[in-house]
Amino acid sequence: MAGKTRFQVKATRALLWAGGVAVFILLSCGEAVLPQPTRWVERARFPGSIKRINGLTAAPDGAVYAVGETDDSKAVIYRYKGGSPKEVYRGPYGSSRFDSVRCGGGRIWAGGSRVVGKDYLPYCVRSSDGVNWEEFEIPRSLGFVGVNPYPRADDFVWFGGGTAAYRELFATYDRGVWKKLNVPSEAEGSEFVVTEGGRAYYYYYKNEVLTVLISDDRGNTWTRETVEVEYPLYEIRKPKYIKMAAAGETVYLKTDLYGKEEDFNLVGVVARDEAPPGRGGYDVAFAAPHGPYFTDIKAMAFRSFSDGYAVGPMTSVALEDGRWLKEATPESWSPMFHLVATGPYSYWAIVDNTASSHDYILYEATFE
Repeated sequence: MAGKTRFQVKATRALLWAGGVAVFILLSCGEAVLPQPTRWVERARFPGSIKRINGLTAAPDGAVYAVGETDDSKAVIYRYKGGSPKEVYRGPYGSSRFDSVRCGGGRIWAGGSRVVGKDYLPYCVRSSDGVNWEEFEIPRSLGFVGVNPYPRADDFVWFGGGTAAYRELFATYDRGVWKKLNVPSEAEGSEFVVTEGGRAYYYYYKNEVLTVLISDDRGNTWTRETVEVEYPLYEIRKPKYIKMAAAGETVYLKTDLYGKEEDFNLVGVVARDEAPPGRGGYDVAFAAPHGPYFTDIKAMAFRSFSDGYAVGPMTSVALEDGRWLKEATPESWSPMFHLVATGPYSYWAIVDNTASSHDYILYEATFE
């Protein structure tokens, strides 16, 4: 294990019995922290005609973009900057959807897939003002059936996605030049992220081992690391899914921790430090059992290594000045957080308040 770095904030669990009810508290840097009142405030509701929201981002000008699919199975983009969310793009194709949206290089990019006959094809659009959108062609020769764009500030774009054979595929686009990347695709579950500095991380599970491939040179070469974490009486096992997010040059990874000697499991976040590829140190930054107002982590977003949010069904955990704080939402409020994004002035989240009817709501939590 590499030595601890400045970002690593130790947090563990404790049980406080009150009136026969177990309520967990977080211990951050040795200090007991009781659940805090939530800072999330409802800002807007999306029209009932949207069937699914799959992606969320906030642009440097403060506008928020949500992408997904309408009830009539067309890819759609909504823009919010006060008032009600406005539909700014609806795809002309039937059986299409957007799965992700991100900002970079002065543009907003949205990616997903569309169906032509029996074939799934990649579908991507971009905009420089958030109002006028143009379709961006992905060469069919690359083999994508759907794409997720990861644009960088210098107009360099990573593309991740799948193939018809259900294998992972990556490519880069650099001012008109495409390059297909040779990245192992034997993963049983995977996730991809690019840091602010341009370092790419590809985490995947294979035979219960969590591995990461890292590139510092735009995908030309990759260095392999095995994620090994020491945590008393617990071990990491393959989770149902992988969720991760970059915080500057630090990477946070959602994980499940299983008791070695007792049937008592935790959900937590593992952090990788800023070391060069092949020399990364991993540590458990946060871990807690299921309990009041805490079930699981579905998404994370960070504005720095010491400030961010991890959210999920009935779950909102804030990382504030290096302390992980559980936010106790009111019992009458049952939010199903499934997306969160960082904006220039605040955090934004999409909540599916009623899973049966897909009542999507936009929430905001401002920086303090």
